[in-house]
Amino acid sequence: MLFNLRRPPFDETSVRQAFSLGTDYESLAQQVMDGVSDTATGFYPPKFSWAISNQRTDTQEAKRLLDEAGWIVAADGVRMKNNTSLEAVFLVYPQQPDFTSIVTAMQAQLKEIGFRVNIRQVDAIEAAMKNPSAWNVAIYSPGIVTTGGSPDSHLTGNLTTTGEHNHSGISDLELDKTVDELGRTFDTSKRHELLARIQQIVIVEKAYEVRPVFARSRVVVGRNFRDYQPSPQLHHVIYETRPSD
Repeated sequence: MLFNLRRPPFDETSVRQAFSLGTDYESLAQQVMDGVSDTATGFYPPKFSWAISNQRTDTQEAKRLLDEAGWIVAADGVRMKNNTSLEAVFLVYPQQPDFTSIVTAMQAQLKEIGFRVNIRQVDAIEAAMKNPSAWNVAIYSPGIVTTGGSPDSHLTGNLTTTGEHNHSGISDLELDKTVDELGRTFDTSKRHELLARIQQIVIVEKAYEVRPVFARSRVVVGRNFRDYQPSPQLHHVIYETRPSD
């Protein structure tokens, strides 16, 4: 989930944090996706050695944050502030049909804490996000690591101030410096330390993004490959590949 920081209401950190805390991640994975996806617990799935679990559901905390930020519940249940509704245009796209189911469920979940979510389908999600006046939050699947398993280029492109795919309008000096340092660091323990800090900024402190579910890698296998375990890295299987490979 990408927030548009260039316009209300997600220009407020507390609103983004409330959105994140008001989302029931276990329900999205286990009920909406019928257990095909895993419950999202942070920025990275736990199969990555640097992943930390820092994304959670707490509707009472979400309501408290909105109360303190001055968003008052109106008669229809939608919160108001300065005569403005806590309303969001949520972009989905047809190439990922599961996303519509996820967003529809989130629409109901977020209503419980005072959001009004309007779902809008677009043909080309990246093109739509380039118009900051047309959306508030979007569900998107750009990938989180390279085909070799490195997170660096994704973080640079999506989360830094000058990133090519930074459609949210994020401009965070500490995040820029930490991502830049990560790209110049080769020591594994130091990299994990930097990645942990990045995850804390993005998921908790600034709530720049939300992970609704963790999608599982999918492969089609035959009898000889029945024990093959999918990986976050892309291993290309061709007609000459043997099970021992």
